[in-house]
Amino acid sequence: MPRPSVPRVEPMCVGEPFSSDAIMRGLRCPDCRGTLAWNQSGASCQGCRRFVPFRGGTIPDFLGDGLEDPSVQFVQSLESVADLESLLRKLGLSEGLSSREWSALTSIGVVDQDRTLTPLGEDLAYHLHEFDRQAIEPQLGGWAERSGLDADSRILDIGSGAGQTLRHLRSFKPEVRVGLDLDLTALTFGRVLDRDDAAPIHYVRASAHSLPFADQFFSHVICRVGLNYMHQRRALWEMSRVLRPGGYLFCRVEGPGFDLELLRRSRGARERFSRLFDIGVGIVQAATGYQPTPGRAGGGGRAFVTIGRMRRILRNAGCGIVDHAVLKRTPLGLPTGYELLASRTPSGPDFTAAHIQERN
Repeated sequence: MPRPSVPRVEPMCVGEPFSSDAIMRGLRCPDCRGTLAWNQSGASCQGCRRFVPFRGGTIPDFLGDGLEDPSVQFVQSLESVADLESLLRKLGLSEGLSSREWSALTSIGVVDQDRTLTPLGEDLAYHLHEFDRQAIEPQLGGWAERSGLDADSRILDIGSGAGQTLRHLRSFKPEVRVGLDLDLTALTFGRVLDRDDAAPIHYVRASAHSLPFADQFFSHVICRVGLNYMHQRRALWEMSRVLRPGGYLFCRVEGPGFDLELLRRSRGARERFSRLFDIGVGIVQAATGYQPTPGRAGGGGRAFVTIGRMRRILRNAGCGIVDHAVLKRTPLGLPTGYELLASRTPSGPDFTAAHIQERN
């Protein structure tokens, strides 16, 4: 498959915290798509004057409220542990830790005084587990190689967590790797894991429903875990908007069989009702295309995906599915999920902010 060309950008004097001039130029205000003026504390939109603070010193927070930033201290506490990833792995493998190592993990809140994982420790351990799982997990016939990832590529991972997928793509030496998520703790952990990389991942806190990037900025967009919890049409339109013509979108999504499995495992009337409600939302969306926005009053929590509905949404957004595969099927034959690779067509719809709002 041909790889879309991504024009190089000329260097500009912007200083820290970003190591890439390209990502500085590519970020935009998600409200008005205006350009951003950067300084050491954040950025101001040149159009609507919105302020975007940095969290932990380097993570632009497009969901932030500009209040005092508690994440700086959190970053500093994680960075104070010399080899946090190694200690967490030893802990997960039940290997012996020295008193000094136990003390280091306790001091940052990863384990409690009883030497059991805290909620923070469980979160960090989850991201490491995901990184290890992806290392042995085949992905749609090698989508990265098929889509021409190389040193000119710019990659956006939506729902990146701590950058586990992007870390696996380091060997392709892409020009830009950007991880976007709502979870500031995960983004901060990713920054700590990546702190010694000469070409680090850039982490951004923002919503997939309103991506803070210029049109056609990326050659590749990834969404492995989050689409089921998003307003799918709105998110996929945004992914297509920031994707260059000829660029590739790789998605991994959960199907109706996965939701039925969640229902089977549910405990208690309240959880069963919630699962049934989500299944209902998925059925309505598959049949009609309508989906209430997750998180809003009266909205859904998640919605399963069908390949037919994905095909229609992507076609309307200017993308075509190149290949897809069913992950697994239930005994009833229902797919538990899909992996798919899509490509942005040279001509696409009107991606102005007003038009997207009208469509959604």
